[in-house]
Amino acid sequence: MNKSRTHTLLLASVSLGLAISVSTAVPTVQAQSLLERLFKGPSAKNKQRRAGQSQISSKTRSKPKAVKRAVIKGHTYFTYKAKPLKSAGLATLASLSMPMAASGSDSGDDQNGGMAAGSSDFIAAAKYLEGFSLLADQSLSKAVIAQYKSKPEFIWVKDKQPTAAAEAVLEVLKDADSVGLKAQEYIITEVPADTSGLSEEARMEQLIKFELSLTMRALRYAQDARFGRIDPNKLSEYHYFPDRKINSAKMLEDMLSADDAAQYLASLSPQNEAFQALKAELAVSRNDTPVEDPIIIKAGTFIRPGNSNPELANVVRGIKRFGSAELVAKYQSLFESYDGSPDYNEPIVALVKDFQRENKLNAQGYIGRQTIGVIADRTPTNKVASILYSMERLRWHPSNFGSRYVFINTAAFRATYYNDSKEELSMDVIVGKRSNQTNFFYDEIERVVYNPYWGVPRTILVNVMLPKLRRDPAYFDKNGYEMTNRAGVRVASASVDWNSVGANFGYNVRQKPSSRNALGTLKILFPNKFVVYMHDTPARSLFNNVARAFSYGCIRLKRPQEMAAAVLGTTKEQVWARINKGKNATQNLKQKIPVYVAYFTAWPDAEGNVKYFKDHYGRDGYLKKAMDKTTAARGAAS
Repeated sequence: MNKSRTHTLLLASVSLGLAISVSTAVPTVQAQSLLERLFKGPSAKNKQRRAGQSQISSKTRSKPKAVKRAVIKGHTYFTYKAKPLKSAGLATLASLSMPMAASGSDSGDDQNGGMAAGSSDFIAAAKYLEGFSLLADQSLSKAVIAQYKSKPEFIWVKDKQPTAAAEAVLEVLKDADSVGLKAQEYIITEVPADTSGLSEEARMEQLIKFELSLTMRALRYAQDARFGRIDPNKLSEYHYFPDRKINSAKMLEDMLSADDAAQYLASLSPQNEAFQALKAELAVSRNDTPVEDPIIIKAGTFIRPGNSNPELANVVRGIKRFGSAELVAKYQSLFESYDGSPDYNEPIVALVKDFQRENKLNAQGYIGRQTIGVIADRTPTNKVASILYSMERLRWHPSNFGSRYVFINTAAFRATYYNDSKEELSMDVIVGKRSNQTNFFYDEIERVVYNPYWGVPRTILVNVMLPKLRRDPAYFDKNGYEMTNRAGVRVASASVDWNSVGANFGYNVRQKPSSRNALGTLKILFPNKFVVYMHDTPARSLFNNVARAFSYGCIRLKRPQEMAAAVLGTTKEQVWARINKGKNATQNLKQKIPVYVAYFTAWPDAEGNVKYFKDHYGRDGYLKKAMDKTTAARGAAS
C-alpha cells in the first residue's frame, strides 16, 4: 500500500466518524487487516505480501509488551541472634593486689591511695581472680569492673561470711522461675559452704569469686526483670518498641544504693495487675494435671453430629479436664455414664456446644480444628508456655499502663478502654490477616476523624488495586476514589495504561467519604510508622466470625462510635451528631491517651481469670526460638 493510498484511507475513515489508533506495538499485518476489513478486503498486492509474511518464523514476529509484575513484600520475621557473651576480663581486678604483694603489707591504707581499711581484704583476695572467668554481656562486665576498681571492697561479704543482704538476693535469683525468668541463668557457682576447714587463702579465694559472681548475676537479673530477656525489635519487622537503653552502671548503682537490694530486684518486674494475674496462673499451671496423662487428639479429626469417631472419647476427656467448673458440674452425670463410645449423639453434642460457647467459638456442634485447638492449647505444657511468653512481652511495655488507656489484644480480637485503671468498654475487633499482620507496638491516641477519606496505602495500591485496574482501568473512577499524580493534578484512572505501572505506583489515591468508604463513619488516629489506626467498617458481617483476621493491618471496631466517645470524653450521641453532619472533620483529644496494640496468647479478663488465645500469627513460635537461643548462649555462663 503506497503513501498516497494510506493517506486517502485514513481521511476516509475520519470522514466516516471512525477513530482508528494503530499502536507501534501492533504488527503491521494486523493494522493492514483492520483497514482491509473496513474497505472490503485486501488488494492483490496485499494478498501477495500477506502470503509472504505467513512464511516468517514466529520467532521474528513482534511480541506484545510484557506486563510489569508488581508486588510489595510485607514485613518479615528475622532469624533471632542472642546477644553474644564475652569473658568479663576479671584479670584487670586481679592486678589490684599487685601493689600490696610488692609491699608485703596487708593494711592497704598507705599503699592504695588512702583507701578505707575495709578494702584491704578485697585487694588481698583480688589475686585469686587471675584466670577466673565469667561470661557476661559486655556493658554489664564493664559496669561491674568499674565499680570494683573505683571501690575495691566487698559488697556481699562481711567478717569473711556472706551477708544477710547477699542471702536475700540469692533467694530472689533462685525464685526467678516464679516471675517468668529462668533461674538457671542466674546460678551462682561459687556459693561459700562451710569454710571452717579451709585455709585462710582457700576461704578468701572462695569469697571473692562468690562476690563477683553474685554482682554479675544480680545485675543480669535486674536487666532481664526490667527489660526482658529478648529484644523484641530483633524478632521481626512487625515488632516496634523503644530502643532498650540499658544503663548497666546506673542499674548497678541503684541496686547497691537501695536500702534492700533484694526488694529492689523484685520491684523491677512489671507491677501491674495483669502481670500479677499471670504470675499466679503460672504457679497453678505448673502444678496442674500430671503430664503422664496427656490428651492427644489425632490431627485432622473432624466429627459431625451423628457421626462415629474413636477420637470422640479424647474430646470428651478434654472437655471434662479443661471445661469450666460450671460446665463440668452441669454435665457431671454425662461424664459419669460415658463409656468411651465413638457415637456422637445428642447429649454429647449439647456438651460440645456449651464448651464452644464458653470458649467463644461458633456453637454448631462440629468438632474440628478450632474446638480441638482449645483442648490442645489448654494442656499444662502449652498453658505454661503461653504464660511465659506473655510475661516476657509485658516487660517490653511500661510497668504502669496509666490510669486511662486503650488495650488492643490482637490475639484475642479484642479492644478495651480503661478509665481509672478499670475496664469501662470492651468490644470485638477485626485485625490484620496473617499476610498483613497488625503490628505490635504502643503509641498515643491524638484525634478522631469523622466521615474520613481513606488514603489508600501503597502496599494495597500495588498488591490489591493494581490487578483490578489492569482488568478495569476505570475501577477508581467507578468506585468513588480520587487519584492525583505526584504534582497533585487529578487524573482519571481510565486514562492510565496500568500494564506499564509497577511497584513504583506514582499516584496518590484516596476514597471519598461515603457509605462505601472502607473506613466507615470515623477513624481514631495514633500516628505511627505503620499507618495503623482504629476505624469503623461497612463490612459488618465479618464480626460474626470467631477468628477475625481479615484486614490489611488496621483495627476495625465493632462499636466505633462508643470507642470514639470514650477516648474523647464525650457521649455517643455527640459523636453521631458530628457524623450526621456529613462533613469530613477532625476533633483532637483534650489529652492524648496511651494505646497498646499488643499480642498476648494468655491474658487475664476483667475478673483476673487468665484466658488463652490461639497463636494465629505464629509469634509464640518465634519468641520460643529466641528464648531458647538466649538460654543456650548463657548456658556456658552457668
